Amino acid sequence: MSMQEALRTLGYNTYHMEALLRDGSHAKKWRELYEGKVSVKEVFEKIAKDGYNATMDNPMCEYFAEQMKMFPDAQVILTLHPKEAAGWEKSFSTLMETVRVQSSPFSLFYPNFLSFIPRVQDLNAARCLMGQKTMWLEPCKLIYEYDQHREGWLATQYEKHNAMVRTLVPEEKLLEFTVTEGWVNDSAFIARLGLMLKVVIYSWIPVTVLLL
Repeated sequence: MSMQEALRTLGYNTYHMEALLRDGSHAKKWRELYEGKVSVKEVFEKIAKDGYNATMDNPMCEYFAEQMKMFPDAQVILTLHPKEAAGWEKSFSTLMETVRVQSSPFSLFYPNFLSFIPRVQDLNAARCLMGQKTMWLEPCKLIYEYDQHREGWLATQYEKHNAMVRTLVPEEKLLEFTVTEGWVNDSAFIARLGLMLKVVIYSWIPVTVLLL
């Protein structure tokens, strides 16, 4: 069971990147954020207004600190890779290679002419937000420049991100979890989740979940 489905099972209406694909108004709002026309606060106010009580995945995870300020009772789940930093680097590189192929000009998955479609432009703008706060990259550089560094750089970013989360989130509000722990069968874990009301942030870069 994915984290998203698990959270839905626990009663969270989870906001995921797929929401931007389903609802053009959300994709447009993220584009407006990228263009500086709206604030982060306005984006997440819309998410809450539209009935979501959980957010996960990118680009939402880029703004977990801002969401904690918006929702003072928020709690965070930091999901760790079972093979630690080196394992995450390998997994992330594989994912980005797939995305890179799909988004290349004249790709069968993503023909270049699609970039003229407003919805696609909105989604591309949202994609440009990814990696700025979690990996300290410049806007729009995640897909094509994540690997323009020495071997081990990604692993270092993973460790830096996790250290940042641990610094910003009070210990009593932080729950660290490795998927191999099998939390679905962990009654203590589920009991603690049950005490957390509202918002979640979950990311694959590295995974962070915030609950309010």
